[in-house]
Order: sequence, then C-alpha cells, then structure tokens
Amino acid sequence: MEPICPIEFDAESCVVQLRSNPPHRDEDGRSYYELLVHRGGEIALSRYRKENCGARHPIAANVTREVLQRLIADFCTVLE
Repeated sequence: MEPICPIEFDAESCVVQLRSNPPHRDEDGRSYYELLVHRGGEIALSRYRKENCGARHPIAANVTREVLQRLIADFCTVLE
C-alpha cells in the first residue's frame, strides 16, 4: 500500500500519470501501482513488477476496499 505521487502531466493530451512513491522493494526488484487519468474521467489502474535487471511487466493486484480508499485519497491530494 504505497502512497502514490504524480510523475508526469501531459497538458497536450490531458493525461496525468501517478505512481507509487516509494515503490515496494525487495531483494529481486520492485513493484508499484501506476494510475493514468485521462480527460473525460477515464482512469486506468495497473500494478507492475520490475526485476533488478529486466523490463517491467504487469502483475496481479489485490485491490481491497482499504487499498482503493487509500488510492482515492492520494489521488484527491494530488488534485488539491
């Protein structure tokens, strides 16, 4: 349940990218949430894993109510 922070704002496309900051780390790599918010209200939530010497790949995420509430709270904080 890492907090999320804005990474990139694309004013031309009206897209905001947010990621876990800091990501969850272990000895083999790190995993993190990525949230893309598009104009018109479309939201895409993904969880990724990046091994120490490899490319990132999507992984399954258990999104409980608690996780969802925390992601929403972090997102709202970014908007303030």
